[in-house]
Amino acid sequence: MRLFIILASVIILTSCSFKTVYLKPAIKGQILDAETNQPIANQGYIASFLAENNQKAVKTDGNGFFYLKEAIDDDLIKFNAYQKFQNIPQEIYIYISGYESRAFSFVNFPQNPKNGGMYTKSVVDIGKVYLKKCIKTNCE
Repeated sequence: MRLFIILASVIILTSCSFKTVYLKPAIKGQILDAETNQPIANQGYIASFLAENNQKAVKTDGNGFFYLKEAIDDDLIKFNAYQKFQNIPQEIYIYISGYESRAFSFVNFPQNPKNGGMYTKSVVDIGKVYLKKCIKTNCE
């Protein structure tokens, strides 16, 4: 009987597995100066969370491109993962010193693959984002 309980416990425990939940897709794009159409290179705070951030903010590369990794959660309890998935705002925040900040939803941008759901890794391409330089009255 004791052996049966141990074997049953081992089988039950090994059948439970963590499943990666993609709370937010990866986001990519390019940041350009609105006046000059030149890339804003090697700077910025670009993130999809403002606070309590599992995902790090990124800067643009030498050509103004950025790639923000997906936010993931490994949760054994599917209901908890689904609640987290539903409660995360689908927004991106862009702050670059000397430019007007931008915050906007990315739900209407192309996503690859389309409608992948919370168990599928996907990437949203927001394309080119043009930022205006700050005038003292409209920044910070």
